[in-house]
Amino acid sequence: MHMPDIGEVAYARLSEVISWFTDPGQGAGSDAVETLIDLWLVDPDLAERIARLPWVSDGIERFERDALQDLLAIARVDDFLAERVMAYRWIRDQLTEEEGVAIESIASIASRDTELAREVAALAWVTDGVREGESVILDAFASVDLGDVDLMNRAANLAWTKGEVSSDETDAIEHLFSLEAKDPGLGEALFATTWFYREMGEIEVYVLSRLDKIADRDVEIAWQLASLDWFTDTITRDEEGALNSLSFIVNTDLKLARELANLPGFIDDDMTGAESRVLNGLHGIIADTKDVGLARELAAFHWIVDGVTDVEGSVFGATSGVASRIASQDPDLAWEFAAFPWITDGATEEDFTVLYAIGRVGAWDAELAREVVAMPWIADGVTEKEITALEALVKVESEYGGLATEVASLRWFVDGVTEEEVIALEALAMMASRHLTLAREVSRLPWVVDGVTEAESVVLKNFANSDSDDVEVMNRAIAPG
Repeated sequence: MHMPDIGEVAYARLSEVISWFTDPGQGAGSDAVETLIDLWLVDPDLAERIARLPWVSDGIERFERDALQDLLAIARVDDFLAERVMAYRWIRDQLTEEEGVAIESIASIASRDTELAREVAALAWVTDGVREGESVILDAFASVDLGDVDLMNRAANLAWTKGEVSSDETDAIEHLFSLEAKDPGLGEALFATTWFYREMGEIEVYVLSRLDKIADRDVEIAWQLASLDWFTDTITRDEEGALNSLSFIVNTDLKLARELANLPGFIDDDMTGAESRVLNGLHGIIADTKDVGLARELAAFHWIVDGVTDVEGSVFGATSGVASRIASQDPDLAWEFAAFPWITDGATEEDFTVLYAIGRVGAWDAELAREVVAMPWIADGVTEKEITALEALVKVESEYGGLATEVASLRWFVDGVTEEEVIALEALAMMASRHLTLAREVSRLPWVVDGVTEAESVVLKNFANSDSDDVEVMNRAIAPG
């Protein structure tokens, strides 16, 4: 006498309940047959009740197949929990994808902590039907190792989790639980901010991602930031940029990050645009040069350590930008540049003008910027006329970079310019804006190359202001006699 295999018995019983069971097709239906048989082997009564659910008996979609597999996983670890889930009103209707996520989340939690899974499964907002925002909360909670449902309840009560949930809001929930998992209370601290209760936008989610990244390396700095007034109120663009840069520094040079975090009046009171520019400058130096030592050198300037004014923030931003460009060509010169007395002694508006001009040149031609910084008169401190010369070089560079390189290589530019030579540079810039070929021809005239006298500067200026393109007119004007 043939005794049927237990699997055959399961197949026969389920075939009586589900019309499609003997012809499930490929894919989700075929997988569901195997899952339901496995369920029957664990608990025949449970398997047959599940088989009679409308969303099972009418055919299987992929997410429904996944839900069956999750129900099997729950039944294998906790029959009480499986019965609690089966008691949900919503599981006896047509299953939604959000409800499928809820079952998956409960199964995931049960795989590591059945008591916690029971607690989650008993939450009122889970038992009465799972909306999109609630499924996001469950999914995020299940992905981290947390043992307290209170934070989930608080998240479920946020206005922006009660309706449709954007991708930004989904990310925000994930960061909430991720922060809490890194250090108990850190995620909870977000509820002390004013902006976490409002609709999550790009800025808010980016700030959360940076705080989460900081907490990966140093929860103390993350806690420090989370408790600051400028973090808990509305987040500005400057503050967003500062957090981005600080998170980069934390993850590349933790020692420097801790020093910055401990500077009195730097991070701990407010985050000004000037302070943000300092952090952004340090970020740029490290990212561009991979030289954390150079970044530390700049961060140690006394006018940074003792508090940062608007001018100092601008000067630091320009300094770090120039240092980055020079370092790509000549790392040793970048260190020398960082030690120039007029940079280390303090920051003035004139310093910014000089650095901005060099930075503009460097944006077009890093090698030319290196050559300019290597000139003796730059290291010694730049005079007003030399600032004018740099600004004229920027104008020439903006019209035609090759001409600027030629001008910067002239002996009299390298040595340091006179008033007359500044006028010559301004005249060349004016010509370059009108006629590049003419400007280049003039720059190569022997009497221009040798150095410009007062009389020659007047001739150049007048020629630049005229419509003439006849260089011989100038040559005759300066000819002896």
